[in-house]
Amino acid sequence: MPLDIVEVDAAQTARQLQSADAAVINNDFVVEAGIDPSKAIFIEPKGDNAKQWYNLIAAKKDWKKAKNADAIQKVVDAYHTDEVKKVIKESSEGLDEPV
Repeated sequence: MPLDIVEVDAAQTARQLQSADAAVINNDFVVEAGIDPSKAIFIEPKGDNAKQWYNLIAAKKDWKKAKNADAIQKVVDAYHTDEVKKVIKESSEGLDEPV
């Protein structure tokens, strides 16, 4: 049984599912495309391999001296609140995991 694997841009995988039997879709496109994650035939387990996909807040080495340092610190502090963690989990239907 031949299997055709076609590489497409990550942002297009959900749309391509309409013309394919299966697709590997990054979780940030799943909910946006209206796909129910509970219907997935496979979800990659969380673990050390997922560390390469963590999002982070980056700044210059001396960011605390920047004129926007207070605003930057507020973003960092807000990102670590339970409220933001809840929003992340709910908006991704549990696919994104705050770390």
